[in-house]
Amino acid sequence: MSGSGSMVDYESLYRDHIQQFKISHDGIQAIGICPLYRASQLQGTSAGIDSSVLFLVYNKTLKQYLLRAIKELELSDSNANNWHKWFYTFYYQTTGEKVPGKSFNPDWEIVNEKLKDNSSVINHLIIDEAQDLPKGLMELLKRISNQATIFADENQRIDSHSTPLAEITNAFDVPGKVYYLSKNYRNTDEVANVSQLFYTGGIGDIPARANKHGEKPKAIKTGGFDKTISLISEYADNFLEKNIGIILPPRGRKVTRYYNALMEAVSEAKVQLYKYNTSEEFNFDEDGLKIMTNESVKGLEFDTVFILELDNNYYQDRGEKKVNKMYVCCSRAKGDLILMYETDNNASFALKQIEDNKELFSFIDVGQSESGRELF
Repeated sequence: MSGSGSMVDYESLYRDHIQQFKISHDGIQAIGICPLYRASQLQGTSAGIDSSVLFLVYNKTLKQYLLRAIKELELSDSNANNWHKWFYTFYYQTTGEKVPGKSFNPDWEIVNEKLKDNSSVINHLIIDEAQDLPKGLMELLKRISNQATIFADENQRIDSHSTPLAEITNAFDVPGKVYYLSKNYRNTDEVANVSQLFYTGGIGDIPARANKHGEKPKAIKTGGFDKTISLISEYADNFLEKNIGIILPPRGRKVTRYYNALMEAVSEAKVQLYKYNTSEEFNFDEDGLKIMTNESVKGLEFDTVFILELDNNYYQDRGEKKVNKMYVCCSRAKGDLILMYETDNNASFALKQIEDNKELFSFIDVGQSESGRELF
């Protein structure tokens, strides 16, 4: 296929050699879908999807999100895993030792030296969200994989140990085999406009859009925690058919406080909580509220997204990774995007962007409205 300009078709996913599909910063619907179609085509080959095919994703919430599609395509889910779980298991089974280095931050120099003579072979490797996998892991995977299909979006890097696309390309030696998906099929224009306020730059121009339109994102000053909970619960009970993401900063109020409060407040909507240090997983087949921090939202999408606590001190630091996380969070919304804060905070980069771009938002001060139904 050509380098850019059109969505990749099914046939172009079928290749015999190592490839990389480079997703431009708004071509986000392709992430997750294209890897699955690639896996589906491999299943149609003589090799099939067997133990020599590995499908790696960034985290376990993304794996859980993709499981439904994996089943619909009649693929085996036994070969799909988040990279942490796969790598730590692989290393221990291969060496009989614990992974050197700090927790979730392996010493890749020691790892690759230890595994340099490893004879294990992955027939075909499929990676989703490759930009957030560490370079040392990429070097290992290149060595033990015969073929690979890699999907990445440099502008959605959120991990401090992430790998730039140029280094991914070099690690897998794929010059001339890079393909671009450049159209935004997920977001409405109104949501995309807000997402781009937090775009930090990178690979090319703003892409074409799919000409989808909806309401302007809402910026709501709630005045307090209780009113925040009341508004979210009213929205959820009024729109039971919607899949709703509730996104919090990692250093905000504990997600369990929101979970407990929403469990009491909602009448009918389902409420689910994700915490990275538990084995509990989301059921993405069920609509309703799904509560998480911005560390776990990678690769997911929702009908509606609430981003909470924009007045939190977390948003005072305008580092590139933190701004990118805000970009990623906003771009999770397929329809409604609702940004909430309790009080004004002039130091918050998120609130400053909202204030400087008022034309993109519907502003609401809850003190001037009596009912959540008036807002939604």
